[in-house]
Amino acid sequence: MDQPRKPAGSPGGTGGQFDHDPTGGAAGLPSFAPAGQAVTRYEDAEATRRILDRAGSVYVTGDGLRIDDKDGHLLFQESDEHRLDQATLVHDPKTQRAVRQALADPMDTGDAAMTPSARRARAKAAFRLASPYSRRGIIDHSPNARYLPGSYIAHSLAHRRDQEAALDRLNSLYLEDAAAASNVIRAGFPNDKHGAFRFINYTKVKRYAADDKQGHKKGEIVRDASGAPIPEPKGKNARSYLRMLWQPTNGVPDKAQVDDMCRAMSQMDGDPNVQAEVFYEVCYGNGTPRNMSGMLGSNRSSEGRGWNRLDRASAERGNGNVARMLAYRKALTPQAAAEFLKMGPGDKRLANTRWTTRKRDKATGKMRDVTPARLTEMRSFIHAAYADDFKRLGIDVGR
Repeated sequence: MDQPRKPAGSPGGTGGQFDHDPTGGAAGLPSFAPAGQAVTRYEDAEATRRILDRAGSVYVTGDGLRIDDKDGHLLFQESDEHRLDQATLVHDPKTQRAVRQALADPMDTGDAAMTPSARRARAKAAFRLASPYSRRGIIDHSPNARYLPGSYIAHSLAHRRDQEAALDRLNSLYLEDAAAASNVIRAGFPNDKHGAFRFINYTKVKRYAADDKQGHKKGEIVRDASGAPIPEPKGKNARSYLRMLWQPTNGVPDKAQVDDMCRAMSQMDGDPNVQAEVFYEVCYGNGTPRNMSGMLGSNRSSEGRGWNRLDRASAERGNGNVARMLAYRKALTPQAAAEFLKMGPGDKRLANTRWTTRKRDKATGKMRDVTPARLTEMRSFIHAAYADDFKRLGIDVGR
């Protein structure tokens, strides 16, 4: 008998009968295959070499390698589902020439200018195909290095023997693209107090991003009419993160504690509303009137260091330093970040800062200095850090 037998005591009195379902009841079970993830098929070294021998031209696209034959017809196009042998490509002269060409030409100028997401995809594909010897040169000298994932650059800089030169490269990357430098910092470099304060002291004043016709050199300090350095607001979130990490005050968690809380937040990524409410309580405390739904009880009962620290940070009036660290590490999903931005400030506390904004008084009609609300800079950072995600997902959060 090849039919599966139902166990005794099954609902409906069918115990002891044979199940004539050809799948044995498996059709009603959930699939445990990774949803939406295709299996990548790799050609072996011999098949890859045969394709390369017939190649007339090789290009790097956002999807991977494109190979045309000598007549200009498409021979092979890499994709997430189908790739060539990596070891063979790394040692192939045509492929390495295409990699150097892709990363040597600026992607943001001329007729071939691409969208930021397309630039990042092409730079990442080219870096994947580059040889280990050339990867360091790409990070140090390519005009498109800022489009590489921050984890790639952070790993390379952190493992260099000359750490001073590695810090110089981070500062140079900051002048090219402050957001790219922030991604490197978020990925874990610099990884000591000396490196953190080298970056802080270099970037806290405005500097020329490139040589200009007036004789100013790249990296030179910009000064006002009296000769005093001009403060640089750009990159303030990265500097704030490093200061809290390496010069902590009371209430600032260290890196290990932030890691625990990020892992705890990731357990709620299936429900952006709950994740946003937990983060909102960390910002403003348990007593805020906006969090009256009582949705956090089951989550709070979960054990673990991360949950305990989130619970303590949410007590009383909240902990802004913990909230800033979580925001800088992008612990929220894009959907949860959008839900959080829709919530107004939980109290009327003002920021402890010397930076003010100019606003017109509705009563008198005159301009006056206004101190921003507490955590305003964190909300601005979330807007900037998730801008690409909001655009890709079609989420409108306003300002």
